[in-house]
Amino acid sequence: MIIAESKKHPILGVEFFYVLLLFSGYIKLYLVLLGLDKIDFTLLIGVILISSLCFSFLRSRTKLVLPLQQIFALVLILFFIVSVLVSLLYTKSSQYFLIKLLNFGVCVVAYIFPLLIRGFDFSKFLRCFVNVSILFAVVFIFLFPLTYKILGLENIQSAYSSIGYLCGLNLLLLSRILHRNNVFMFIFVVILLMAGARGALLFTGVSFLFIFCFSNKKIKFRVRPKSVLLFSCLAVSIILFVSYNEDSQNMLLRAINRSFVLFGGGDNIGNSAQVRVQHIKDSIEHISDNPFLGYGFGSYSMVNTGLDIRSYPHNSVLEVWFELGVFGLLCFLGMVSFHIVWCLKKVSTGAGVVMIYLFLNSLVSSSFAEQKLMFGLFSVFLLMEGGKNKIGLGSKL
Repeated sequence: MIIAESKKHPILGVEFFYVLLLFSGYIKLYLVLLGLDKIDFTLLIGVILISSLCFSFLRSRTKLVLPLQQIFALVLILFFIVSVLVSLLYTKSSQYFLIKLLNFGVCVVAYIFPLLIRGFDFSKFLRCFVNVSILFAVVFIFLFPLTYKILGLENIQSAYSSIGYLCGLNLLLLSRILHRNNVFMFIFVVILLMAGARGALLFTGVSFLFIFCFSNKKIKFRVRPKSVLLFSCLAVSIILFVSYNEDSQNMLLRAINRSFVLFGGGDNIGNSAQVRVQHIKDSIEHISDNPFLGYGFGSYSMVNTGLDIRSYPHNSVLEVWFELGVFGLLCFLGMVSFHIVWCLKKVSTGAGVVMIYLFLNSLVSSSFAEQKLMFGLFSVFLLMEGGKNKIGLGSKL
């Protein structure tokens, strides 16, 4: 994939605030640690972006003309929104659906904003995205070993899956979409392995295997003395740090044990995996009882447990089918398929694999109504075209 580098916008443009919206879940996690949990960061950034969108329309004297693919994307998301709104008429949830609806609204904003805002610079967005990603990943890897000793850091533990997902995503971006930054890639690989996020690790491997098998431009392995020296120093530093730090050793052992359970642990697949398998079984059982209409938006927990609380089957397809029925499922799969096919045909194999990676992770992660990254990157990649120059992130090693 090839993209042009742009230098015409200041650093604090709409692209920066848009990245903050996509990362608002991560940011909230750290705001809680700082005692700033009363600040609704997502709402604040959402207001800034919507205001910038309105201002963009008001100050422009020319008519907004969208390419056909963007119009089609907006039609698809509109149909999906309609399926959500229709399901509210018969949802089993009486309270939680409102919270979920707000979260889904953020995903909708993340989807439509890049398509409607004038002059959105996707190259600047991706550079900012990678830089913010490396910041959160490094902070996580330093805080995680302390979660077992310091009270108040427990929530960091639950972010391991999201951080692993983020690392795998950035590895794909750095290797196929952006100019390769070997230092960043090395850091993302280490954190991906240390986080113990089995789904992200598996899907990252599958994604690179797909690229290797089907891409016209094969993965090239170049050995540069400068890179070898740098990686050797980093590797030795990490080994020494882990060797003399008990907390880091425990984190590494946890990651190894989780990987062993997934790839060679026999019948014991681990507690978290067992819970997810049970969610899948429960979902399929209830879907078979009501496959056409579903049970209504936000009703998963109410139907399964009788409690009107946040819960989901950790699988976007099953969740959409469970709550929105066949129509919602067709709208969702249609939207996903459109973005994958568009990128594979019109952009590059690497871009298509990024779309596939986003979808695969939605099958093992949080609720579809909280997938801001997936909705956002689906939209941003529609702005890309093949045949441009790659984005630079600094000196190549």
